[in-house]
Amino acid sequence: MKVKSNKKKVTNKKNKLFGKIPIIAIIFPPIGFIMLLNYYLKKYNSKEDWMPIAIILIVISVSAWFTHLYVCFTDDRWGFLIAGAIMFPIAIFHGIGTWFGIW
Repeated sequence: MKVKSNKKKVTNKKNKLFGKIPIIAIIFPPIGFIMLLNYYLKKYNSKEDWMPIAIILIVISVSAWFTHLYVCFTDDRWGFLIAGAIMFPIAIFHGIGTWFGIW
């Protein structure tokens, strides 16, 4: 007679948050964008038609995020800087808005 073990399998969730999203991708969005680009390049063939559009959107998003950081640091907008760091779409919209003179 075999004795069943009540031990549950321990999964390696090192540096993981929200399932398969690494914590570093959430804390520092440019690394997350680079990881996303790397994922798509590995998953899909480079001959796909939409790949250049995805790369352009990722580059624009990262550039807008850095613009947000620069503007918030130079104008001493600390609350807005923290808001953009916590929820990076705020930073991306603010960066693009800065480019077009909205902010």
